[in-house]
Amino acid sequence: MPIINTNNQQPDWANEAKNNLIEITNSTFDRMVKSYRHGVDIFWRNPRATPQEIADALGTNAAEIFQLHYDLGELIYKYDMSAIADKMTQIGRATMNEDGTVTITE
Repeated sequence: MPIINTNNQQPDWANEAKNNLIEITNSTFDRMVKSYRHGVDIFWRNPRATPQEIADALGTNAAEIFQLHYDLGELIYKYDMSAIADKMTQIGRATMNEDGTVTITE
């Protein structure tokens, strides 16, 4: 009987953690891309409301939402520009006002 029992080896925790981190990171990035793309469609390509109507409905929260969505797009673009390049061409022009509202200027 061998002294070292190979059937009772501890799992390789570092590799398990590595695999989990890779999976979490990839799935989070994929969700970010899907959310960004969907957000562009909801706002800029909505068949039931104009972008200005949606911006008006967002009220004084519109500028903050616009900024966050813009920042999300910048982050995605930094790592994989092809993931959202087509959506970026669909985005119109807007002005973020001091009161937090947004005016569409396209």
